[in-house]
Amino acid sequence: MGGQGGEAIDPRFNPVIEALEAEMAQLDTSGAAIAILEGGEVTFARGFGKKNPEEDAPVVATTLFRIGSTQKMMTATAVLQLVERGQLDLDEPITTYVPDFAFNLDPTWAPSITVRDLLTHQSAQYDYLKIDTPQVGDEALGDWINGYWSNQGYLMAPSGRMWNYSNPGFMMAGFVAETVSGVPYRTYMAENVWGPLGMNRTFLLPSDVIADGDYASGSTLHWDTGEPMIATPDSYDNGWARPAGFAFSSVLDMAEFVKFLRAGNPSVLADQLRTQMFAEQVDTEIVPGEFYGFGLEAARGFFLHGETASEIDYYELPRISHAGALQGFSSDVFYFPSLDFGFITLANADGAYFRDTLEVALKTLVELPAPSTPPDLSVDPADYPLYVGDYTDPWNVGAISITTDGAELLISIELADNYDIPYDHVLEPYAPNNFILTIQGVELPVTFLFDEPSAAKYLRTRYFVGERDATARTVARTDAERAANLFSALEEARRDRPIALR
Repeated sequence: MGGQGGEAIDPRFNPVIEALEAEMAQLDTSGAAIAILEGGEVTFARGFGKKNPEEDAPVVATTLFRIGSTQKMMTATAVLQLVERGQLDLDEPITTYVPDFAFNLDPTWAPSITVRDLLTHQSAQYDYLKIDTPQVGDEALGDWINGYWSNQGYLMAPSGRMWNYSNPGFMMAGFVAETVSGVPYRTYMAENVWGPLGMNRTFLLPSDVIADGDYASGSTLHWDTGEPMIATPDSYDNGWARPAGFAFSSVLDMAEFVKFLRAGNPSVLADQLRTQMFAEQVDTEIVPGEFYGFGLEAARGFFLHGETASEIDYYELPRISHAGALQGFSSDVFYFPSLDFGFITLANADGAYFRDTLEVALKTLVELPAPSTPPDLSVDPADYPLYVGDYTDPWNVGAISITTDGAELLISIELADNYDIPYDHVLEPYAPNNFILTIQGVELPVTFLFDEPSAAKYLRTRYFVGERDATARTVARTDAERAANLFSALEEARRDRPIALR
């Protein structure tokens, strides 16, 4: 079988290897690493393919990749440590701990956001990220929060109202931890989270990765020009975005974090707070039974393909997970508590999530119970009138109109029409209150949220939120500025494919 490692491979992992190699070809991924944990121990860890698409050095289990947003669970751990020490309260406003911070566009916003909101993606902060900046020192996080974000940041909805993925929420969480502890975020993570967990080859500085020598470089498109490129460790950096996911790690180091989630480590975090990380803190309101904890996704079950191509089985067994994406790199972390099974992959390509390989691993390495009754994902067109109406997003796309002909739900986006941005006017249903909007070739999940059962109040996507009859919400922003925001958002969504919950 393929892969790198040198030692003999237990034949029971052969189906996993075959699936991963096939999926690498399907995903056009030149290099990947995988680790599998059974009973809290790593039973299989191996590299496949090449560290650099243009070179021959093989990926091994120790190879470093950027891990993207799987780092959010680690940032959440840092914040919860300070809660355990009595230095933070999850339900206090962030201004209790960073009193000098304010959103200049509306001074009421900052005091409305709690620490809990940051860790559960309920702060409503617009999802903003720069791949590469010259601000790479430890001071960059505070400078950006109190500078650019204070002047330009905004909320797309009332804080605490809804789950909506936001990288700045975790940047702010890192800033709160940094301010309260008095230690730079990078130093705090190394000394209080990664070091005590034995994650001694998890780094934030590209220079540390290059000095280590065992690292991957990824195939991607340049974030500004769109030209194909190979992203090396020092191709880009961003000091103020680090708490949201700029770290490098290996599948072996990531396995140490899965061990922590599984069994705990009281020197790092009390069990009471550790288990809250993957508790049902907020309903994402996407697929029934899927929630977000503190930096982690928590689901009540999962789907697997059945014996035939059209058959889908559902297993009502808890799943803890998170995915990550950063230019040229993709990561996945899964842990199934009742199966005591962990699955980690890192890859050096965009959109490289080995979900077919995960299915094979679950079917061949785990004794699964009989399938359960699945949640009802049907969408009744009789409910379409509940969504019909005019919504306004003053920040990004302006006026949004939802109509129905009885059989289909239709959307009209004034900004996209004015700027000839192609999109499908038919919203494709996939779960109750949830649809797919295809715009400029990108599939965006759309969720309708209710304050009252008679009519939807919000139309939510990750990148814009429309509010019904929001005549009082006006923003001094031109259509050209809104269009630029939308184009930027679509590029990020394209990189994150095919994940609804990144």
